[in-house]
Amino acid sequence: MVEVKSIKSGDEYYVGIHLQLPQYPMYMIVSCKVILAQNMYAIDFFDKQDKKTAVILVQYGYGFDSMLYGEVTDMNSIASAYGVRLGMNGKEALKLCEK
Repeated sequence: MVEVKSIKSGDEYYVGIHLQLPQYPMYMIVSCKVILAQNMYAIDFFDKQDKKTAVILVQYGYGFDSMLYGEVTDMNSIASAYGVRLGMNGKEALKLCEK
């Protein structure tokens, strides 16, 4: 099953993608500027695909809210340049990257 829904964080809207896999449900929150993904991914995977998008990995949890309030565990250099730091939550990181 694939679920796509609108996610509102502050004044911004994002696309939420949920893939219901048998053992590991996967979630992503994306926009044209940023990808917020669970830390089951390697940051290198995203850097090979796109060199212009901020990519932020957060602690694995179930659901979109867990991503927004989960702790940032890794980010690419673009997200870092926006001011994203380890330990902040996903919602704060998204907000920085949308400026």
